[in-house]
Amino acid sequence: AVSARTIAARRSASSFSGAPLPPGALRQVLGRLRTPLATDLPAGANPLGITRLLLDDTPDPQADPGVPEVAVRRSSHHSPGRIEDAFLGQTQLCGARAVVLFHAPLAALTDREAGPLREAAFRAGFLGQLVYLGATEAGAGVTGVGGFDSALWKELAVLPEDHEVVYVVALGAAGPAADTKLDRADPAYDNGERRRTCSPTS
Repeated sequence: AVSARTIAARRSASSFSGAPLPPGALRQVLGRLRTPLATDLPAGANPLGITRLLLDDTPDPQADPGVPEVAVRRSSHHSPGRIEDAFLGQTQLCGARAVVLFHAPLAALTDREAGPLREAAFRAGFLGQLVYLGATEAGAGVTGVGGFDSALWKELAVLPEDHEVVYVVALGAAGPAADTKLDRADPAYDNGERRRTCSPTS
């Protein structure tokens, strides 16, 4: 069960400082994904996959084998510039230590009769809220990222080529207030004029 205090304390971090996450935070965050959710979604196969991508070179003692549906990846191409590009130039997010990627096969998302895109977005949103609650309990900063480069996150996390990233949640030590984050519907989606080089995390 989630306490009312945790729900009330839930906040989006507008930036990340680059400091390490509290010990055991990632395990606690992913553990929240096991929380049962009662919905009226139709029965059937759920194409949504979840992958956690570590954005630094620290060991991962927090990996939780009790959450088998969450794949864990460590990118070998996570240079600061590529992470910034994946965040569409939002430098305030570059201090994140991990991201949770919700993704699904593109063919499944574009089936007009089944309407799975809306369902996948709904499921990702629900699960994203669980990540928020787990981060709040663990004392970690968390934010949903609306503006992102799906193809680059796919490459960094070594996702299947036919998959599309539906939603991104970033985790790290919360930093100071920053600029408003982009949404994928933002007119400046390309965002080239704001791209700068991220400083490596400490």
